[in-house]
Amino acid sequence: MSWRETLLETYSRHLKGCSRVLDLGTGFSENLSLLFSVLETRATVFSVDPDEGALGEAGRLFGGYVSDGRLRLLRARAESLPFPSRFFDAATAIHTFHHIGDRAAAFRELLRVVRPGGVVVILDWTPLGGSHIHPRELLERSMEETLRLAGRLLRVVERRLESEYYLLTASVPGV
Repeated sequence: MSWRETLLETYSRHLKGCSRVLDLGTGFSENLSLLFSVLETRATVFSVDPDEGALGEAGRLFGGYVSDGRLRLLRARAESLPFPSRFFDAATAIHTFHHIGDRAAAFRELLRVVRPGGVVVILDWTPLGGSHIHPRELLERSMEETLRLAGRLLRVVERRLESEYYLLTASVPGV
């Protein structure tokens, strides 16, 4: 199953009924398409990225969602999110964690901004896959640290390891 199919299935099971969703790492906007195909029309997605170019491209591709208030694009880093505590019902980080310098700080921020019982979905590349341009050592380090931190800080509901990607679906403790 491709990572896109896996995410659609995961989102269909875990994001129904969410009204505010954080998209951590706008990137190439692929995740936005998947989120909007599953979320209810009353849901708002807040997509953050430190790269102004990525945000501009997302605004161009999803201008209708921006205009109707369903998509808000903000320049921010995962380690310092500009949102109040317990603001989101869910957060997604797709092909993002290998780009984050301080993963522990990013996890602290996720725990702060997602309400207790809220859903966190993380999907990223494995070092075994060949369809990406990132150094194997970076992906090994990122995957190891991300899985360790998630296992320690979140309630993992599903952990899936494929040759190209890994997926974690978890809830924020506290409920």
